[in-house]
Amino acid sequence: MICKIKKTALAAALLILALTVTGCTTFDNFKNAFFADSSSGDKVIIGVLEPQSGEYSDKGKAEIEGIELAHDIKGEIGGKEIELIYGDTQSSVYVTESVVTDMVSKNPDVVLGAYGDAATLTASKILEEEMIPAITISATNPLITQNSDYYFRMSFTDSLQGDAVAQYVKGALGQSSAVLLRVDGDEIYNEIIRQFRDTFASLTGSEDSVITVSAAMDRKNYDEYLEAIGECGAKVVFAPISLTDAEKMFQSAEKLGMYDLEFIGPLSWHGEELQKLHEKYPKLSISVVTDYSEAASASSDQDDFVTAYREKYGKDPTEEAARAYDAYMIAVEALERSGGLSGEYLRDEIAATRDYDGVSGTVTFNERGEASKPVSIDKYSGGRLMTVFKSAAAAGEIVEDPIAAAAGDAASKG
Repeated sequence: MICKIKKTALAAALLILALTVTGCTTFDNFKNAFFADSSSGDKVIIGVLEPQSGEYSDKGKAEIEGIELAHDIKGEIGGKEIELIYGDTQSSVYVTESVVTDMVSKNPDVVLGAYGDAATLTASKILEEEMIPAITISATNPLITQNSDYYFRMSFTDSLQGDAVAQYVKGALGQSSAVLLRVDGDEIYNEIIRQFRDTFASLTGSEDSVITVSAAMDRKNYDEYLEAIGECGAKVVFAPISLTDAEKMFQSAEKLGMYDLEFIGPLSWHGEELQKLHEKYPKLSISVVTDYSEAASASSDQDDFVTAYREKYGKDPTEEAARAYDAYMIAVEALERSGGLSGEYLRDEIAATRDYDGVSGTVTFNERGEASKPVSIDKYSGGRLMTVFKSAAAAGEIVEDPIAAAAGDAASKG
């Protein structure tokens, strides 16, 4: 495999060099010999750290599909085979540590994954110690990249999600108030909630423009909360809750006939399961945060990606698959630029990614290792998600007459 530079190994080698070097031996000669001896020279190893079982296995499967499609297209670097090795986190933070430790023992040059913030935070500590660069495809917790120089993020942060939703509600929907529906004790969405509140209050000029409704954890239904929301007169419900809780919310909304409300969900809602819920509750108005959609992507390669994905898997790609495909390609390009070096050298090359024209959007990693990408809001229209709002961090671009535009776009595509 491509050689891996470890601080301890390099320090030991330099000590030996200092003791044994002769006048005719240069540091360059030593470096070349050291690197050559440290590499098996026949493979590049990419670790795939994903939940293949448990609660998030569907998300892990989607990301693996994107990675494997990219591997089909680009399976070698400079004549060296790229080998994928897999670690199943089992959707459990408790399992992740041992899985990552086992993966590290196989000397991957770079790791892709994991799905889920907690699992990725656990992996980040181990991988940074080993100086193995990694790219998380879907995790959005800002601490992942803030606390590690070796982790990069393909999606946007939680704070950008909250900011974009606030812009959408005020700018595109023209609402001066909104309900924030949260679950007590669920801290996963704290940063999204904080940013949404701050931005919406700034846009409306009122701290009281966000009406917070807190639901008890593990509620069987959301009847009483939606009844309270109906009494407050707001037309928009931003619900940074799990999709499991969202299904309970939709059930209650359907039972109460609350078809005049627009329910907006975080990035974690986006996917096949949300499509199934929309089909189950077609009268409800549902929007969701995303960084990938057919309408939003400006990549010239997207059509080829969608065609190849359909041919391989017999279905349309999810945003997780698109981001995973891009993460693999970005890692491979960085490996090529590193000239066969891993560790901090590969880390620096990944960090140098600028304006990568991917199928999930144009990617540039900022100084915190986060992908600077536009945030979009997709809304169901004509049975499918259509982009109705696009935001570039601080400034949102409203799609004029969103629903009409979405319907027209759907009609034009047949």
